[in-house]
Amino acid sequence: MFPFFWFWYNMEGDNLMRRHIILLLYLLVTTSVFSQEDSLRNQMGLQLSQGDSVGYALSALELFKLQNKKGEYNKTIATLKTAMDIAPEGGETFYLIKSNYLIQSFFSNGQLKSDLHMLDTAIVCKKKATNINNSSTANLHIYTGDCYGRHGDFPKAKQHFIIALSILDTLSEQFYDQQLNCHTQIMVCEGKVQNYEAALYHSRMGMDIIPKAKDQGLIIGHYVDNAVLQGSLGMEKRADESNIMAWEIAQANGDDYTKAYTNVNRTIIHTKNREFDQAFQTINDAIAYYQAVQDQEKLLTAETHKANIYKEQGDTASWHTIMDKRLDLCRDSFYNECRAAFYSAAFEGIDILSNEEQDTLLGEQILYSKNTNDFLMLSQSYLFRANLANGRKDFEKASQYLYKHLQFQDTTKMEQLQASIAKEKTKQDVEYFEYKTQKAELQSQLLQRRNQLFITVLLALLVFLAAGYYFYRKLSASRKRISEQNNQLQQLNDTKDRFFSIIAHDLRSPISALDGVGQQMEYYLKKNDIPKLNLLSERVDKTAKNMSGLLDNLLSWALLQKGMITYNPKSVNIHESTTESLSLFSEVAQLKGITLFNQVHEKLEVYADEAALATILRNLINNAVKYTDAGGKVTVDAKEEDNRVFIIINDTGTGIGADALPKLFDVSSRSKKGTKGEKGTGLGLSLCKEMIELNKGHIKVMSELGVGTSFIFDLPMKA
Repeated sequence: MFPFFWFWYNMEGDNLMRRHIILLLYLLVTTSVFSQEDSLRNQMGLQLSQGDSVGYALSALELFKLQNKKGEYNKTIATLKTAMDIAPEGGETFYLIKSNYLIQSFFSNGQLKSDLHMLDTAIVCKKKATNINNSSTANLHIYTGDCYGRHGDFPKAKQHFIIALSILDTLSEQFYDQQLNCHTQIMVCEGKVQNYEAALYHSRMGMDIIPKAKDQGLIIGHYVDNAVLQGSLGMEKRADESNIMAWEIAQANGDDYTKAYTNVNRTIIHTKNREFDQAFQTINDAIAYYQAVQDQEKLLTAETHKANIYKEQGDTASWHTIMDKRLDLCRDSFYNECRAAFYSAAFEGIDILSNEEQDTLLGEQILYSKNTNDFLMLSQSYLFRANLANGRKDFEKASQYLYKHLQFQDTTKMEQLQASIAKEKTKQDVEYFEYKTQKAELQSQLLQRRNQLFITVLLALLVFLAAGYYFYRKLSASRKRISEQNNQLQQLNDTKDRFFSIIAHDLRSPISALDGVGQQMEYYLKKNDIPKLNLLSERVDKTAKNMSGLLDNLLSWALLQKGMITYNPKSVNIHESTTESLSLFSEVAQLKGITLFNQVHEKLEVYADEAALATILRNLINNAVKYTDAGGKVTVDAKEEDNRVFIIINDTGTGIGADALPKLFDVSSRSKKGTKGEKGTGLGLSLCKEMIELNKGHIKVMSELGVGTSFIFDLPMKA
């Protein structure tokens, strides 16, 4: 408050009256605040002396608000702690005080990850105090989710944002800014755990809210985070469009920080697309801004991306110039951003460094990790060195580094677990622990040594077991993969043999049958033997049709195996397709004395590929006619059920044995001869099954020897 008055008091100009008015206002406001605080303290003292604990607690809440406005956070915690001790436990006032106390404590303690449970408890207390969900509760969930997200617990963060969003949706008043913030944060959380479908959903929801939102910072944030998501999905063009939108809004609002941030993001996309001129332009703008505001951390990050441009161009010298300067800065500093510089140099440019430079750089990184007791970084460093040694074929060192990686990784986890257990035990009974420690100090020291030995042995055993389990899983996975590949190879080999068998026998036979037909026709023409010529022409026609059908099936089957068959679904009239297919076999059916029936409703349609449907009907009707005796019937019917059409091809033929049904649709199965000795390849039913599945359908067969067979397949009515 004071800096505000001081600014106006020292404005340019020499207006004495204005200065007196400002000074008077400042004195009035400060006097009012401090007199109000003194009044509340006197009131609280009187209430305490009268035993009015509820009144005291309510006055303490008002005092807390005054202190909070003045930024006296240490005083707010003391005020709330005293009020919490005096207020009747379990009442609304008590829970409201406790909620504010936990929030203030979390903020004052530095917002540590170990204290995040305070915010969860504060939410519970706030709900008990108000007994309703309102915008204040939603904002508390948003703040808690943001804290969890900054500490890397994205599932927990997402949970709080979703709760906040559900609360906001139930309120009569619209809070578009908060809703946009929730969708943005959920999008980020889902992206972090690679649940991209959900992330894109919340991206779209946020875009729908943007026209109604007012907070320009939140709008810019959604565009920026959306660009990051799209970039991670390889949607560079859309990511650049989102970055440009954020940049333009930032430009209109004079937000140079966001302009620099979006320029860094655009640099990544331009570099990936090898648009180096645009990449240099955007990154140089960002670097100029970070230099102006002296933001060392962001400057180092921006320079890393600039070095990466040189690396992609193959300019090793320029890359070295930037990275060496960054390392010099980091060697003289212990700031967190220098840790990022070490990582950047080690991981981004390692492929263009010599072996000696690589070892030196990684050695410094490990030394830095040890000096700062950063076992997590140390574990990651040894893992990287193991990968590097493996690439150099130095398997002994690779094994040593991998062992150290696992050792420090388990050490980190064990230390975190031990610290958590020790802290909880200390909270439960500090006095008892101290008493037992003083009474049996020598015994405790002995036990401590034993425990240390036990932990060391346990750690070694865990590392050994973890490594053994890891390699066992790898071996099992490799064996399973090899077995699956062998099965696939065997199936492909069987398919190939079957394909060549069809070509060698079933295709060769009709061609051989035509051998000599020309000479016979010439002979009968000279003899003017018309009846024999008619018989020959019928045989040629029949052979040609069989070959045509066989070639159609072979071509369709081969295209299916290669994944090259066209699939153009549309609405197709089943009655018309059935009529056309039946007409192809009307002559054969008439010669065999078989009656063909089309009982499909004239207006019934399916959503399928027309050519595929014709192939399916042609093969199934051909089979029905082939295996039906004289006087039999072949019927095609269809019925509609649950937005699908079930098509039935029924015949009164010889039927299929139960032992043959399981392999009926297998391409390796052999076809038996028809009732008139007709031959087949066994390819038609396999082709039908694959084409039906291509059209999102299923096929089944019901048959009884001597009675007949029914093939039933279903297709969708609509897209």
